[in-house]
Amino acid sequence: AAAGARGGTRSGNLVKALSISRTASAEGASLAAVVALLASTQNDDSDIAEMDIDPSRENAVRLMNLHQVKGLEAAVVFLVDPSSPRRPDPRLFIDRSSDPSKGYFTLSRKFGQSDKIIAQPPGWDGMAAGETQFELAERVRHLYVAATRAKTMLVVGSQASPRGPKGVWSRLVSSISERFSMPDDPVDVAGSGASGNQPGGAPGAFERARETIAADFDRAAAATYSVVPVTKIAHADHTQLVKVEEGLGRGMSWGRVLHRLLEAMLKDHSLDLRSFAENLLKDEEREPAEIDDVMMTIEALQQSELWKRVLRSEQRMVEVPFAIMTSAKELGLSDDGNTLLHGAIDLVFLEDGIWHIVDYKTDSIEGAGRLESLVEYYAPQVRAYVRFWSEITRQPAKGGLFFVAGPVETWL
Repeated sequence: AAAGARGGTRSGNLVKALSISRTASAEGASLAAVVALLASTQNDDSDIAEMDIDPSRENAVRLMNLHQVKGLEAAVVFLVDPSSPRRPDPRLFIDRSSDPSKGYFTLSRKFGQSDKIIAQPPGWDGMAAGETQFELAERVRHLYVAATRAKTMLVVGSQASPRGPKGVWSRLVSSISERFSMPDDPVDVAGSGASGNQPGGAPGAFERARETIAADFDRAAAATYSVVPVTKIAHADHTQLVKVEEGLGRGMSWGRVLHRLLEAMLKDHSLDLRSFAENLLKDEEREPAEIDDVMMTIEALQQSELWKRVLRSEQRMVEVPFAIMTSAKELGLSDDGNTLLHGAIDLVFLEDGIWHIVDYKTDSIEGAGRLESLVEYYAPQVRAYVRFWSEITRQPAKGGLFFVAGPVETWL
């Protein structure tokens, strides 16, 4: 979350969601109840403020509505939106003197640019007056919430009119101790404190500041590094072979089934392989009848010498993601600067102090010269894994390909 756009707020909201979930769980809520609570929180966020992961950082401006600031405090608070609020006549009345409360409402129909009431409860005039008084009291309460959020300084915005201040915060204006004057001309953002054409201002400073800001944006928009997957580097010069191999074997979904099954086998030795394989086939929308072929492939794999070595190894890891910063030119790219190279390694195991990197392949190896052409095609990718794994771990490494259809292992 922190790595994406608005990372501070996104990760802060994630922390808040975790806090809400843990509190509910500690009070005995089930998982379903916690999920429902988070769903309702997401759908109605009027009373829940977004949270930055580092709320104490300086020079930060937070835009919030009045409902979101309840219980919060800031050194300086600006009450903006000085427009005059519309106060339409009440359309409903809540009788809060009874338990449960009772509600009364009017029915209206469009009449030109306004609405015309066509039905109302008996005694509606008295009800409307009571609701109006309640709404006025609510506005006073909201003013109190707004006026008490500032720790050091409160800045209130309002509009001037012949009848006095107007706007949402007009009732606070009488308590203002110091007024800010707004200049008629653009403020000199370069630091002179006046517009470029006024005495004391630097001629053209405002325009120069705008040009500086635009240049800063252009500089910030330029990429400082590129992100490239290992497969793009390794297979850059083998496009023709890719076209030749298209349509052979059982497709990518078959490969995903076997990859996920092999990963699960090493993570959980008590796994019901057949049931898990059936679920994987359903997940990939493949035919259930293929389960026998999957189990035959897995049984042959378990009898292979490589699998026995993996189980005896000192340490093993599956589906290992990695990323390393390197020079673009070193990778043979035409770009300048650095490149973040990333990928995921199917299997790594440590044997006799050497890391063995294995890349599973589900391609069919039947046919004259097919195995050799596949090894030639995939070898650059595995060599890249070996090279960067050695740089990351500072330990020796070797790589190989394991074709599960054989099963056949080939070390480079």
